[in-house]
Amino acid sequence: MGQKIISFVVTLLLLSFSTAAQQGGESTFGILHLTPSARMTALGGHQVALTDNDPSLALFNPALADSSLHKNVSLGYSPYIADINYGYGSFAYNLPGTGTFFAGINHLAMVI
Repeated sequence: MGQKIISFVVTLLLLSFSTAAQQGGESTFGILHLTPSARMTALGGHQVALTDNDPSLALFNPALADSSLHKNVSLGYSPYIADINYGYGSFAYNLPGTGTFFAGINHLAMVI
């Protein structure tokens, strides 16, 4: 009886190790994590405290959308690997007494 319990516990432990080894990637569509600005790409795709008059920074940190971004536009285009092109456009507008509004759009296309 003791051997059956020990072999059952060992089997459970081995199964738990084998299921942990079968994990896949972090995401299915990793290409959608492209950064919109060259500056942010140069910083590794992560900007924590980068402040500038670039509205594309507000996409990753909405707290940066303040009155200093009033009527600023950011446009970007990049040819990517395998005939894939991606672009980005954003605009910020400040309404006094209300707040700053920000809009951005990403474009991803494959040239055929």
